[in-house]
Amino acid sequence: MGASNDWRPRPGIQFERAPGLETLTPKERECLRLVAENRGSKDIARLLGISPTSVETHVRRAREKLGTRDRFAAARLLVRAEEHLDARAARGPRQGAPTAGRFPPAFPSLDVWSRFGLVLLVAAVLALIFRIGVSLLRAL
Repeated sequence: MGASNDWRPRPGIQFERAPGLETLTPKERECLRLVAENRGSKDIARLLGISPTSVETHVRRAREKLGTRDRFAAARLLVRAEEHLDARAARGPRQGAPTAGRFPPAFPSLDVWSRFGLVLLVAAVLALIFRIGVSLLRAL
C-alpha cells in the first residue's frame, strides 16, 4: 500500500478532526461542495457569481489546506466530514458522555461573569459546609 496524500478515514478517527477542515473558508467549502456534485469550474463560477479563475483559486487553496492530490479527493473529504457531523448532530450527545471531553460539562450559555459568580457561590457554600462541620466536631 503506497503512501497517498488523499486523507482516508480510519476506524476511531473522527471526520471533524481531518487535517485542515477547520481552516477552510466558506467560499472554499462552497466550491468543494459543488465540485462534489461533479460541476466544472465554469459552472461553479456561474452559480456563485465569481470568475472561473476565482473558483480555481478557491479549490487549489482548499486542496493545499487538506493535503489532497486532486479536487475530487478534497470534495469527498469535505462532504464525508459534513455528513458525519450531520449524523452526529442528529443523534445528539451519548447518554452519560461528557460534552466536548469535559467533566463536568461546560456551561456555554453563561458568560464569563456569570461563570465567575457561579464559582464564588460554590466556594461560599463549601466554606459554609466546612464551618458547620468544624462546629459539629467541636461540639463532640
